[in-house]
Amino acid sequence: MRITTGLSVAALCGTVVLASACSDSTSPNGSNPSHVAAHFDSLYVTAAAMAEGSENYGERALLLSFIEAAAAYGSSPTTVDVTTANGSEQWKAYEIEDIEEGGSSALDTTFLVVAYRESAAHTIALAEYDASGHIYGGEIITNDSLPVEPSDGDGFTERASLGGSCSTPSASLLNQQIGTLAGFACTPATFNTSMVLVTDPDPNVDDALTSISIPTSTVNGEVFTASEAGGVAVRRLRALLHKRMGGKRL
Repeated sequence: MRITTGLSVAALCGTVVLASACSDSTSPNGSNPSHVAAHFDSLYVTAAAMAEGSENYGERALLLSFIEAAAAYGSSPTTVDVTTANGSEQWKAYEIEDIEEGGSSALDTTFLVVAYRESAAHTIALAEYDASGHIYGGEIITNDSLPVEPSDGDGFTERASLGGSCSTPSASLLNQQIGTLAGFACTPATFNTSMVLVTDPDPNVDDALTSISIPTSTVNGEVFTASEAGGVAVRRLRALLHKRMGGKRL
């Protein structure tokens, strides 16, 4: 499926001048959600400070917020096998289902998958899927703040399980975006998801990133549900990201 609009998404392996082909995607202190959230909160604070001089760091900060939110509400990152243009790697991934309800039915549903290549998240890929589970947009940011525009892509997602209770985010987290989700219904979930993103060659970008493919994998995450009158939950973060990308529709 052709992705018809551009994206400009949103950190320990090698230099940040060029994203290397290694894939140190082990989060600090294993996969403990609170430790992962604290780690990405620290990365967010740094990116937000850098954003004062570069709007691309603002996009990075928002992408880090999706990762941090999933961890802060209790999900452990999922290790996914990624086939790049240069071979196989292992990344970490989360998925969030964003539902807006009106009365007793869903008015709108969007699935977001965010995958990071290294624990320091020098490279992050994000994909959005519509209510039917089909991918309609994707984004890659690499070298911490270099946006890469996918030229093609494909993928499908569906919820695999739902149940339990989300964790309460730690009060020590400094990312104010996490607080915007407070008060919305949150339920842990898993998803069966595949993703393909294709980019054009760029001398400033690791050749491996010209093709990123994740086979159907079970990915951990949450479902956030907002009432039509009660707020927009994850949709607010998405709107901020889209605005930073120049108002383009993914």
